[in-house]
Amino acid sequence: MTLAVGFKLICDRILRFEIEVQQTCLRWAIFGGPKVCGSMTVFNIRPYDASIFRACHRWDYEEVRYLLESGQASLYDVDEYGNGLLEY
Repeated sequence: MTLAVGFKLICDRILRFEIEVQQTCLRWAIFGGPKVCGSMTVFNIRPYDASIFRACHRWDYEEVRYLLESGQASLYDVDEYGNGLLEY
């Protein structure tokens, strides 16, 4: 079972929490309880016409690479609707 919660943190950030609980009879018997894992990811909200989204839409690999390596963009960039780089 996985629970994922996302919410807008501060104007230009989205925070996403994921908690996963795994429970099996063998695990319960040996270790005395379920396995609980968690993660937290912060996404950067960029305008839909940001240069990273335009480069992805054009399949401009060199521009995408430049923007990522220079720190002008991140793999965690999303637009106002939560669409990431792969959706462009």
